[in-house]
Amino acid sequence: MTVPVHVDALVVGAGVGGIYATHLLTRVGLSVKCIDNAGDVGGAWYLNRYPGTMSDTETYLYRYSWDKEDLQTYPWTHHYALRGFRNEM
Repeated sequence: MTVPVHVDALVVGAGVGGIYATHLLTRVGLSVKCIDNAGDVGGAWYLNRYPGTMSDTETYLYRYSWDKEDLQTYPWTHHYALRGFRNEM
């Protein structure tokens, strides 16, 4: 039997925009559920899995600005993210 889930907001898509929307809605006090058809978060980063794939944008730009401590203390081993890096974010 399926148990209904009651939330204030349902975010469809766990890519960059969906994760950020979930953060903002939670921050204003709403109960939020974020869902995605893929097996994990990441949007295009999750779906496009090519061996040796790297980002064309410096990795720190893919971090969220609300976590200042993480932005300043994360041990940057690569300036451009390698495939699999998103799981560390």
